[in-house]
Amino acid sequence: MISGSGITTLHDRLVTRWHADDRPDANPETDAFLILVARQHRANFELWHIEDEARRPGATDAQLADVKRRIDATN
Repeated sequence: MISGSGITTLHDRLVTRWHADDRPDANPETDAFLILVARQHRANFELWHIEDEARRPGATDAQLADVKRRIDATN
């Protein structure tokens, strides 16, 4: 059985790895369920970084529209 704390540990480990090596396939998991957990977390990781772009001070309307389209595509 996989614990909630095990999943959060996996999330933390993956975020650290993705910040060091930004390949989406940088996932060491072999368990089918954990692979799905990692894929979902990667989608959120990408979404959070795109959303951060929208929070930049001074972002123009055109930049915000581009970010919105990228958010929609990621979702």
